Amino acid sequence: MRKIILSIFSILIFSCATKISQDQIESDLMNYLNFVQKGNYDEAVNYMPTKFWEFYDKENYLKRLNQLSKKTGNLLFENMAITKISDRKKIDDNYFKIIDYKTNILFDSSQISENVIEKYKSNFGEKNVEIDTINKKLKILNESSIIAVYDKNVDQWRFLEQTQNGIVKLYGLNTWLELH
Repeated sequence: MRKIILSIFSILIFSCATKISQDQIESDLMNYLNFVQKGNYDEAVNYMPTKFWEFYDKENYLKRLNQLSKKTGNLLFENMAITKISDRKKIDDNYFKIIDYKTNILFDSSQISENVIEKYKSNFGEKNVEIDTINKKLKILNESSIIAVYDKNVDQWRFLEQTQNGIVKLYGLNTWLELH
């Protein structure tokens, strides 16, 4: 009887811990994306893996983000929703989750060249890019994925855009292949 009670108690603790972890990942991702939206990159970079800064200079990275922000203005995310969070996957000595989300991204298009707009159409699909020439706004329907990486240095999940170059540089080709 005692073993049964302990087993039930263990299952309850594990399922609650999983739910808390999932809720925390969602909350942290929304915080990260809100900082990006507001152009508060100094805070947003705190939600990126510490390993990222072993390969990239933080000051230069922040400078580039701020320069880009001057061209596009602050981003506005509308109707943001997390559509799926994968199960945790251990690859080498790291844990990863893939988070699928969708949102409308709006920003000022007055400083963006036609070539850049064509790149957006190519990347996101022609039907997912709307241009409001009267108000000089660009709206992109973005359905994307972001990688959550468990960062042992801070004992929390951190976020990384899902680009092949970034993942391979930080975690190796094996990780990229296993995540895809």
